[in-house]
Amino acid sequence: MNARRKNPLTRTGILDTALEIASNEGLDALSLRRLGKELGVSATALYGHFESRDRLLMSLVERALQVAKMLPTGDTDQPWQERVEAFYMAGFDSMMSCPPLLQILQRMPPDDFSPGVPEALEYCLKIVADAGLTEQQLVDTYLDLRAFTYGWVMVALHNRGMRDTTDDAKENLRMYQLGFERRDRRRYPLTVELAPHLAKAGSRDQFQRSLRVLIESIATRAAESCDAR
Repeated sequence: MNARRKNPLTRTGILDTALEIASNEGLDALSLRRLGKELGVSATALYGHFESRDRLLMSLVERALQVAKMLPTGDTDQPWQERVEAFYMAGFDSMMSCPPLLQILQRMPPDDFSPGVPEALEYCLKIVADAGLTEQQLVDTYLDLRAFTYGWVMVALHNRGMRDTTDDAKENLRMYQLGFERRDRRRYPLTVELAPHLAKAGSRDQFQRSLRVLIESIATRAAESCDAR
């Protein structure tokens, strides 16, 4: 039996181990059999907690939301801008620490998620609604923020792989940069000039700066909407 198995089997412990496997080995490596082996139990023992792998994946997202503190806390003292920033920064960090979460969110229909996921969505909509948007603006803004975050995570994950310290990763980054630098400077002067920066885009600080710009635009949209009423 696996030496890891020392404490009683709990739902939280199972999910934390599943997150670890998914983060280190990828989503395809996560199965009830693989998870049971890591925990030192049979796959059958896990069925009392999760009836299927899909149910495990749904619960995995909810656990990640709890760890990232993206579920409602009841604290409304902060301005809506700060709460929106904190929510999406937590989402970015969570998906960067466990990339398979993005795959799960993209694959699973809303009806299949555990309660924590719609709770997080409701919380997100409420804090964005505090900006004073119209109903349609609220929908558009939520979709903008979601697409913005998912897109940034994909870019950041792609470039993080090329910023690895291995020789192959360094070579990949160099070739990626050369792809920009080899453009015709007369036709693409800015592309060539900014090549080193374009190749390294996707940092957490860059995401935060861009997120703040987007939040400022939301505030402007809300103010204009209020003036027009």
